[in-house]
Amino acid sequence: MKTISGLLKMVFWIFVGALVFHNFTARMLLQAGLAYKLGTGVEVDSARVDFLRSRVIFQDIEIKNPEGFPQGILARIPKISMDFDIASLGAKTLRFKSVEVEASEIRILHQPDGRLNLLALKVFENKSRPQESGAMKVYISNLVLTLDKAVYLDLSRPGTGSREKVFDLGMRRMVYWNVRKLGDIAEIIGWETLKRMGLSSLSGGVLDRIREELGDFFDPPKLLRPAFS
Repeated sequence: MKTISGLLKMVFWIFVGALVFHNFTARMLLQAGLAYKLGTGVEVDSARVDFLRSRVIFQDIEIKNPEGFPQGILARIPKISMDFDIASLGAKTLRFKSVEVEASEIRILHQPDGRLNLLALKVFENKSRPQESGAMKVYISNLVLTLDKAVYLDLSRPGTGSREKVFDLGMRRMVYWNVRKLGDIAEIIGWETLKRMGLSSLSGGVLDRIREELGDFFDPPKLLRPAFS
């Protein structure tokens, strides 16, 4: 009886350890992946993997300002939820049924040299390199995006002091269909944020490039406001 009891305890702790390990691994993968894709520091507080529902939920993500800007937070994202197609694991195309991003605050810094911290992220670099043939491809059926507010800090006029302005971006669970790359998510967020803040003229042509690359999403608009809450 003691042997059976000990075996059950061992199985239980192996299960707990595996669950914690998967959560830790998911958190580190997102943290490292975002840092590589964006080219700046990223912190992810926690992750929870639910294999029964084929879902992983990340909480309290902070994206730092890129190099060359004052230390601080560029974006606060309380939650990212991913519902993945478990059948696609191990395949060349990783498919997500939905990805939900809830951003509570995006802080835009306007430097004296004219640069914006958001557009200084690596993902916004104008590069024409083709995707590597062996690279993992991503397909997202539905991207559900919430953008609460943005803060604009104007440092472009030395000697006049910083000027801060808060914008209500007013995006509540907007849905984009058929997103083809994870980098598209950052570009969609950049597009929606700067357009709604009225800062498109400061983009240096980056927004025009995004519109050209992701034109299906914006013209005609490939999004809708869903009826569910």
